[in-house]
Amino acid sequence: MDILRAETRMDYMKCAAAIGLPVVMQNMVSSIVNTLDVFMLGQLGEVAITASAMGNQWFLLYLVLANGIASASAMFLSQFWGKRDFVHIHNYMGILLVGTTALALVFMAISITVPERVIRLYSMDEAVIWEGTGYIRILSICFLLYALNCTCATALRSVGETRVPMIASVVSLLCNTAGNCLLIFGLAGFPRMGIQGAAVSTVFARMVELSVSLGYILIRKPAVYGPVKEYIRVPKEMTARFFRYGSLVILGEVVYAVGNNLYNVAYKYTGTQAQASLQIIGTLQGIALLFCGGFGTAAAVMLGTLLGTGAFGKAKRCSQLLTTVSVLVGAAAATTCTVSLPIWSASGASGCQRSFSRRWYSGFPSMWSMPWRHWKRRGSF
Repeated sequence: MDILRAETRMDYMKCAAAIGLPVVMQNMVSSIVNTLDVFMLGQLGEVAITASAMGNQWFLLYLVLANGIASASAMFLSQFWGKRDFVHIHNYMGILLVGTTALALVFMAISITVPERVIRLYSMDEAVIWEGTGYIRILSICFLLYALNCTCATALRSVGETRVPMIASVVSLLCNTAGNCLLIFGLAGFPRMGIQGAAVSTVFARMVELSVSLGYILIRKPAVYGPVKEYIRVPKEMTARFFRYGSLVILGEVVYAVGNNLYNVAYKYTGTQAQASLQIIGTLQGIALLFCGGFGTAAAVMLGTLLGTGAFGKAKRCSQLLTTVSVLVGAAAATTCTVSLPIWSASGASGCQRSFSRRWYSGFPSMWSMPWRHWKRRGSF
């Protein structure tokens, strides 16, 4: 349903579902990809789980920072989509691409040249450091792949094309699952690569995901498609406006990313077993936060489109409704995570790890208000 024609609460909720659910599905698929790595690497022991977890923490740091730039860009993209101003859409896509790519090159260079120092930030176990070093060196190309795919996915979502990123993620999941089975365990005549096999299959899956999204843009030529000059010739005043209004969004993600990583750095003193438990917990948290991310994206696109067309009255009514519904979304996220915890008994986790996880989640309902804070930050511009 077109948000511009929405009048009743049900109309607004239909719009939120149409935009948010594909985003939830896409993020769920991405989370399942990481979950499959945990399940399969769990058969190889705690060292393999922890090494992959530490490598993924490094990637997560980049992912959160890149998503901060994407969130700031989406704020402008959705508004110009409301105005049907395609040139400015392409301009802000260019800013997003340059920002995420520059950041990706920095992370990529560090991962290739000094991967051991990166893993040492998160672990003191020499076995984990050895396994993790090879893991993130292979995974380094994913930074650049994610930068390109993040630009495509963010732009497509901002103009209402939410199904394409979801389809790309589903295809990526299938490729990653097949790659994990073949390369981690050495099935069907492939070499048994263990944790490095998981990294290789993840890189391949990211390549496929980017190919689907980019292929759709080049073949179908949606609103985000345009001449190359519109992506690279960005007026200075537009760049200044981006940082003026988007800096707080980016700063919020920076604070979250740094705080989360410091938290994981501190846990390296607890030992490999506790860190393996935290990987299980982190994966479950990621699954729960899918609802928050999808709802926040829907709110950003809907409000941005309404503000872009000057429908301020509708935007106010929509914001009031979404603020109320966000509490229910947070409750659903917390419940999903809590009831999913017993499933992890099949992942190869030890009794100590499962006990640690249950104690951790005794205070998890505090996350219920997360979607409200997440949406308020996005919708306040």
